[in-house]
Amino acid sequence: LSIRNERSSWLNFIDYIIFLKRNRHYRFYLLSHICQHIGDWYVRISSLLVLDRLAPESATAVSVLILVRTIPQIFFSQLGGVLADMVDRKKMMIALDLIGSIVTLC
Repeated sequence: LSIRNERSSWLNFIDYIIFLKRNRHYRFYLLSHICQHIGDWYVRISSLLVLDRLAPESATAVSVLILVRTIPQIFFSQLGGVLADMVDRKKMMIALDLIGSIVTLC
């Protein structure tokens, strides 16, 4: 049973690689998301480093920073789920990427 599952997971991986080779637009989209997530982590780490310089060894400041980043995600993920069911996915992806770009530039 485990050999079959291992083999099917490798086949899925190979199928995914073939899919990436054939779809140039998806490769660029995937690359943009990888870069975005790397940038998000740089911002998270640099925020913690700046916070450590401004308020050394302050657990309260770190907790507030984590709460300020987490609470909007909790609320907006619920709204995003509702919108994902109501709106065309392609249009929503484009709109959210544009909004994210504008926010990043500001």
